[in-house]
Amino acid sequence: MRKFSILFALLAAGVAFTACDETKDDNPVLRTHEGQPQVDFLNVPSLQNTYIDFTEENKQDNLHLTCSQPTEYGLATTVNYFVQVSLDPKFSYYGEVPNGFTDCSQINPTNDGVAEAICTFMQEKKRAELGNPDYELTVDDIMSYSDTYYPAYVRLRSQVVGISDNAIPGTEYISNVVEYKHVFVQYKALVPPDKQAGVFIMGGMNGWAAQPEYEFFTTKVKGTFITKPVVVDANVTFKISPASWNSDFPFSGGVTLNGGGNGDEAVDFGDPFSLNNDSNSGNLYTTENFNGMMVLIQKGKNFTLTLVPIGEVKDYQNINGILGPELKAVYEPYLD
Repeated sequence: MRKFSILFALLAAGVAFTACDETKDDNPVLRTHEGQPQVDFLNVPSLQNTYIDFTEENKQDNLHLTCSQPTEYGLATTVNYFVQVSLDPKFSYYGEVPNGFTDCSQINPTNDGVAEAICTFMQEKKRAELGNPDYELTVDDIMSYSDTYYPAYVRLRSQVVGISDNAIPGTEYISNVVEYKHVFVQYKALVPPDKQAGVFIMGGMNGWAAQPEYEFFTTKVKGTFITKPVVVDANVTFKISPASWNSDFPFSGGVTLNGGGNGDEAVDFGDPFSLNNDSNSGNLYTTENFNGMMVLIQKGKNFTLTLVPIGEVKDYQNINGILGPELKAVYEPYLD
């Protein structure tokens, strides 16, 4: 009888252990970690040997990538995948496409987004070479990459998404690197300086209309746009906008750029003023009559506006390296 009791107890314990294991498997827990470990979860793209040209006409087309969710998370969950691009297989410098993807089978960054990421790589590399963290990439810098095809390297950064799409700390992984062997990298340089940007100063001085003398132009520096000399009287309000109010910015996908809050704000001469793309924000104005050059600078989704009086144009940062030949001819009398 005693032997039977012991055997029954052992069998019961075995059932208990099995039940505990099943409970553990049925209730998996998300595993977190420190840093950004590298794990293999990005698939080799089918078009890796194709010659890829980024153009204005195909900028909204996509590169197609697929991956599998890292098993290191320990459970199936919602993961954001961000595409990182470099011309260096070691990723000493790189750019990241801003929009993430949650479908492993449909990681499709636009050609334009990939080209922007390549420019970020170029800029970070140039800043390191010059020892200048504020250096802005120029068209000449992009054109220094010869008119040929380069291998472009791609990897993913993964991060688990929680409630309200908030990223969960301790869940980042970096994927293996895949290669697109033939990519034309000069696309972003093909928007030359002195071209109309399609963005205007619109206010009381011009009937709140898109008039050519108040339009911004491209320059030799990516993301920097400059007007020809403009006049705005003191206390006259204005905004920065495409020709059609609240339509997409030609270079930002945003809306009209305004002052802050709900009231009008004064812009001081010479100081970069941070703009809002909130349609509820107030207008801009100056406390003194202004005659000179307006400079609009875009960094990602952020914009600043600087009002440079005509007598101070010659002292504006690297003005000769910024202006294209046509704008330089306009400002030539003020550069000495």
